[in-house]
Amino acid sequence: MKLLILLPFPLFILVITIISVNSATQPLIIIKKEWTPMKAPLNGTMVQRLGRQGVEYYNKQNSNVTLTYINVTAGEKSGKKKEGNKKIRLTILVAKTSSDKKIENNNSCGKLRAVFNVTKEGQKNIIRVNLLETKVAGNCDIKSKDKKPQNTIKNKDSKGKKN
Repeated sequence: MKLLILLPFPLFILVITIISVNSATQPLIIIKKEWTPMKAPLNGTMVQRLGRQGVEYYNKQNSNVTLTYINVTAGEKSGKKKEGNKKIRLTILVAKTSSDKKIENNNSCGKLRAVFNVTKEGQKNIIRVNLLETKVAGNCDIKSKDKKPQNTIKNKDSKGKKN
């Protein structure tokens, strides 16, 4: 009888300590990075250079698929440069050429995502590059496109007026 009275007391203390320990530990807070659109123009020299760098980096890593740079379709940033954790994420439109002879249509369009880290000094280093599994409709033949941007010639009689 005495044993039955003493047995619930240690169990009661054990249950209370387990509850207090579990309630004292807080769940981990996961900080989600907010990606905001870049202010730099997507057809600017810095963004174009980073896009080409991302394509070259992917081609060095993967030998079975060769990518050809077309243009940058989206650019986002996260973090602050002065803190040293700024990141730039670019979505790049590329033409894929496969070296696999089993596939009849070796040429297709694709999107490449490249993430760069910006240091406090302003250096941009590639963190990761991956080919997205999205299907891009349309023609990716870049041979028909002009390689150089079209130069506009200012009319002599315009005198600063918009045409």
